Amino acid sequence: MLMTFQKTGSNKYNLLFLLRELRSYHHCRWSILVLIFTLFLLSLFSGMNFKPTYRLYQMGDIAQFDVIADKEIFVEDPKATQDRIDQELLLMPKIYDLTTAPYLKFQDKLVRLIRCLNIDKENQSPEQKELMERFLEEMTPLLANEILSELARPEVQDALLKDILPFILRKMATGMVSDIRSANIGRGGILIRNLDTNQEIIRLESPPDVQMLLAELSVKLRQNQNISPHARQQLNVLFSTTLPPASLTLNQESTKRREEETRGSIEPVFYAIQKGETIVHKG
Repeated sequence: MLMTFQKTGSNKYNLLFLLRELRSYHHCRWSILVLIFTLFLLSLFSGMNFKPTYRLYQMGDIAQFDVIADKEIFVEDPKATQDRIDQELLLMPKIYDLTTAPYLKFQDKLVRLIRCLNIDKENQSPEQKELMERFLEEMTPLLANEILSELARPEVQDALLKDILPFILRKMATGMVSDIRSANIGRGGILIRNLDTNQEIIRLESPPDVQMLLAELSVKLRQNQNISPHARQQLNVLFSTTLPPASLTLNQESTKRREEETRGSIEPVFYAIQKGETIVHKG
C-alpha cells in the first residue's frame, strides 16, 4: 500500500497532514511506531562514544580519583637500574698499557754514559761529548761530577750492568705505576695490555709504584759489599732523580669506551604492578 503526500508551503501543515495520514492507516500504527523508535535509538547511539577514555597525569598533578591498573604492568626502576650499572662498573677492571720502552731508553742512556767514562776525553766522539754535557746540565755540575766519579769505578759498573739494571728491568716488565695513591684500581683489578708482547692479563692486586722500587733498590745496594757506601749513596741519587716514572699508564680512552659498552649492555630493572593494584590514590 502506497502513501501519497501533498506538498504545502508550511512545515506546520506538513506535520499535521502527516499525523492525519498516519491516523488513517491505523492498522499499520504499531509498525510505524516501532520504526520511529528504532530510528530514534540509532540516532541516539550514533552520537555516543563507547571507546574508553584515558587521562595522562604529569608529575605533580593531583589525581581526581584512584588510578587502578587494569592489567599487569612492568615499570622500569631507574634507581635499581643505576645501582646495577654502578655495580658492574665497580667490578670492571680499568685498562692499563704496559711498556718498558721508557726504561730501556733510560738504560741505554746510562750504558752509553758508562762507555763515555771508559774513554779518554780526547778520544770521545762529538755525540759522546754532547751526552756528557747534557748529563751535567740535567744533574747540575757539582752533583753530576760526584755521580760520574763513582760510575767510573769498575766495581760500580759491574754492579750496575750485571745486577742493578737487570733487576729494574724485571720490575718494570711486570708493571709499575708512578704513584699507587693516584692509581685507579677497582675491585675488579686492572686489565694490563702489554704493548711489547701484545698480550692481556688481569691483575687483581695493586701494582707497585716507583717509590717501592726505589726502596727495594736501596736495600739491594746495601746488600752489595763490592761497592763503597759513597757509591751506594750516589747511585740512589741517580735513580731517584732520573728513573722513568712508570711502565704502567691508565688508558683513559679505552677504559671510557669499555664503560660505555658496559652501560649499553646492562638490562634495566623492572618491578611489577599487579592487575587491580592502586597506582595513584585520589588527591
